[in-house]
Formats: sequence, C-alpha cells, structure tokens
Amino acid sequence: MLSTLRNILNRLSHNGIRPDTEESQVTRIILLNRILLITIALLTALSIKGLFEWGWTEVFLYGVTLLTLFIFLLVRWSHFKTAIGLFHGIYPLLLCLIGIGFGSELGVEYCLFALLCSVLILNEGKNSKLLFLCWFALLYVSMNVGFRYVEAPFAYRIDYTDRIVLFMISAIILTLFVMTFLRENRKYYKELQKVTGRLKDKNEELNVANRDLEQFAAITSHDLKTPLRSIASFAGLIKRDLDRGSTENTGEYLEFVTSAAKQMNFLISDILEYSKLGKGKVEKVNLSLSDIIMSIIRRMDDIIKKENVQVIMTDLPEIQANETQIQLLFQNLLENGIKYNRSEKKVIQIHAQSKPEYHIITIRDNGIGIAEHYHDQIFGMFKRLHAGDKFQGTGIGLAICQRIIDNHSGSISLDSEPGKGSTFYIRLPRLQLGKKEAAPEKIRNGIFS
Repeated sequence: MLSTLRNILNRLSHNGIRPDTEESQVTRIILLNRILLITIALLTALSIKGLFEWGWTEVFLYGVTLLTLFIFLLVRWSHFKTAIGLFHGIYPLLLCLIGIGFGSELGVEYCLFALLCSVLILNEGKNSKLLFLCWFALLYVSMNVGFRYVEAPFAYRIDYTDRIVLFMISAIILTLFVMTFLRENRKYYKELQKVTGRLKDKNEELNVANRDLEQFAAITSHDLKTPLRSIASFAGLIKRDLDRGSTENTGEYLEFVTSAAKQMNFLISDILEYSKLGKGKVEKVNLSLSDIIMSIIRRMDDIIKKENVQVIMTDLPEIQANETQIQLLFQNLLENGIKYNRSEKKVIQIHAQSKPEYHIITIRDNGIGIAEHYHDQIFGMFKRLHAGDKFQGTGIGLAICQRIIDNHSGSISLDSEPGKGSTFYIRLPRLQLGKKEAAPEKIRNGIFS
C-alpha cells in the first residue's frame, strides 16, 4: 500500500517532465509539483472541514483549489514559465487578501516568506527574480498597512486549526526548499569535483605538451639542423669542385649528402611517431604478451639470425593494452638490446611477475650497458649516449617507450652498468575493461634464436 502510494506521488511529482526537458529545469518542475500537491491536499482538507458551512470563505477556498489544479495542468502541458508566473503572481496576492481579511493573528506572513524563498529557487532569470521580489515587497507593505488601518471582517472565524494548517503549509514548503538546496548543492559539488579533476588532467596534458614543445625547439635548433648543415656543406664542396671542373670527390660527397638526407628522414619520421602517441584516447584490449613478442620476433627474423640473437621468454601473462603501441614499445626495446650489444652471442631475456594490481615485465640483455648517471636522461627525446658513427639511430626510441608507458598509466625504469648489460623494468596496471573480469592469464615460455 505504502509502495503504491509512493509510486503515485513520484509520478505526480514528475508531472510535465519530458525526455527532452533540460536537467536544470527538472528539479524546478518536481519542486513546483510537490508544492502544488501539498497545497491541493491542505486546501481540500480545509474545504471538507467547511463543507457544511457555505459562505464566502468556502467559495474562496474552492476557487484557490481550482486555481492550483489549473497551474498543475499548465505544468502538465509544458507551460512551466506560465505556471511559475501565475504561482508567484496570484498566490502572494491571495495571501495578502487573506491576511487583511482575517487579521494578523492568522500568521499569513509565514506562508508569504515560504513563497518568497520559492522565487529564488524556481525562477532562472535575474530579471524575473527581481520583478517578483519587488512584487512581494509591495504586497507585504500593503498587507501591513491593512493590518493597521483596516478592521479584519473575518477575524471571528479564526480558530486554532487554521493557524496550525497555515504553519504546516509554510513549514513543509520551507523543508522542501531546504532539502532541494542541500541535494542540488551535493550534486553541484560532485560535478565540480569532476570538472576540477578534468581540468587537472587537461592542465597536466598541457604541461606535457609545453615540455614537448620546449624539447622540439631544442631539437629544431640542433638535431634537425645537423644533417641540414652536412647537406649544405657537402653541396657547397660539390659546387666548388664542379666550378673547378673536378669530379674526383663528387661521388664521396654525394654519399655524405645521401646519408645526411636519410638521417633527416629518420628524425622527421620518429618525431611524427612520437607526436602521434599523445593524441586521442588509448583503446585497450586483452592481449597475450607472448603473442605480441612472437609477432615482433617474426618481423625481426632476418636481423635476429644475422646478429646471432637468442630471445628467451618465460612467464608472460595476458595484459590489457593498446596493441599497436605495445608492439612498438617492445620492438624498440628488442632493437636496442640488439643494436647496443657487442657480444658474439646476443641474449635477450623477457619475463614477467604478476601482482594483484599490476604486472612487472623485465627485459634483460647482455649488451654494452649504460652508466648510472645517464639512467634518468635516456628517456628524453634525442638523448644519444654514443656518436652516430658507432651506433646508428635518432635517440628517440626510449622517449617513445616512455610516452607509451605514460599512455598506459605505468612506469619504466632501468638497471644497468657499463659492460654488464641493461635491464628494463616495465610496470603496467592490471585494469579491467568495464565491469567484466579480465580473461584468464596465459603463460607461454620459449627460446628463439
């Protein structure tokens, strides 16, 4: 019974709300509906009380009840602003007339104060709020003037019950306003927290973008200009020899020009690759890490055989990551393990350890190693520790790895000593897609060479 009554009241409270109704207006409509329902219920109770006493007071009560029903129907017909205008225009006038007719002992001021609060909550525009506030002020002054100079003709009909009813109306309406204010305040506070969080994220992205711009400016002034200077220098030498009619060194100079142009192309390609990693949302899916490593090994089969490389995989789990980015991550690390390695038998070991909240993936090689004071520098853009004639490359590979790890909310660190190889530690969170459980982890071991 109570559940049925609650459902009926809830449906009546949502009177006039359509699927396309703005969220900011929904709360106002519900609040007005509840005030109207309470007013109809109390007016009906007063009308029933005076059912057997016909007079001007009863006619007045019936008229106000019909007016309240009409306003309720206006809300139903989606004329919310008209309903608000009638509610705030006529009801205060009626209260003022009731106060003058029954005298100050009735306590109409409580209801007038409650309606005054509704002006601030139910009206959206500043002009409409100001207009109704002025209207309320005029009526309040007029009512007090009436209390002083007009003798109340119906004062003899006031009893204890009438005062209780008016007080109940005022108290219930004020309670509704307070509850609505607190609920909306909590809602706006939560929304503010979400917006603040998004602003912090955007601010962090902006800081990262600014750092990238600073790095790019440094790259443009140095790394990108280096091959251009080489091209310009050797082109000048070629022109000088041609002016002298000599072509003895032209072939050698052209090789330097070609090499510088290729280096320039590599630089531009890597910069574009790096910049693309910071755009858009990273879509993550369940991936078998062993399958990812196997596909990379198949693509690098020629260089693995040529460089006599052995890749050992143990305890590789399933992860949740972006497939394209995670392939690029491990391909760069494998290529570094091969490139910066002078051992006759190059060995790269890959294994993982799974924790409740994250995976730790270890990539260890027996290469030349990296001095400790370079460990924090190598993940920056174009950080090269060796001359270009010793090891080819642009110095952006590990910066790409760092960006990929950042996109996956993980971390990457290094443990290395010169001559003892390098060990990279990748930490990836074990996130779940939606509310579904992650797929069971698959372990695959193998040695490939």
